[in-house]
Amino acid sequence: MVGKGTLLIILGFSLIFGLASQYWNRTSTEATENFVDYYDSTAAHNIAVSAANIAADSIFHDPANTHLSWSGSFSGGSYSFSSQWDVVDGDSDVLVTAIGTYSAMYGNIVDTVQVLLSPSPFDRYAFFSNDENSTYWITGDTLTGPLHTNGTLYVSGVPVIKGSATSLNGTDPAKLPDSNGDTLKCTSYQSGVNIPIHIL
Repeated sequence: MVGKGTLLIILGFSLIFGLASQYWNRTSTEATENFVDYYDSTAAHNIAVSAANIAADSIFHDPANTHLSWSGSFSGGSYSFSSQWDVVDGDSDVLVTAIGTYSAMYGNIVDTVQVLLSPSPFDRYAFFSNDENSTYWITGDTLTGPLHTNGTLYVSGVPVIKGSATSLNGTDPAKLPDSNGDTLKCTSYQSGVNIPIHIL
């Protein structure tokens, strides 16, 4: 036989655990909803960033093509982007506006990314050329700052570039270092980089 006191304690604990279980269920549901909302928002943002990258890449490969307008499907959603001259300061910047839309459970999530692209100024380079005309960088040559050529970078010996080096058509010799000890000392090197000279 259960006494009244024990019965009240059992009923009290039942009531407490009943209320607590409702709280735990609600917390669990909210956590799941928060995770889904975060996932959907992140997906929409990633689609917009990808669209901005597509636009930037298109402009990089064809700098004259600054008025873009494009849309498509991507990663469970859709994207669109457009670009135009940014005339706020009268300079030659291009403003890219990319919109990512993700089809979520309770409707579409939309995110917008804007990117301002500016041409790389020549004054940031310690050396810039459109063509090296078979002029070799040799042992003893030292340059402080970045180097770029829209041609081939010719190397004989061990020249030192205290900065990054880029070229459109690789190096001569094609593989550095080579068996003769020719090498290019620089902070980084990248081939296939074209920086057109435009008068805007």
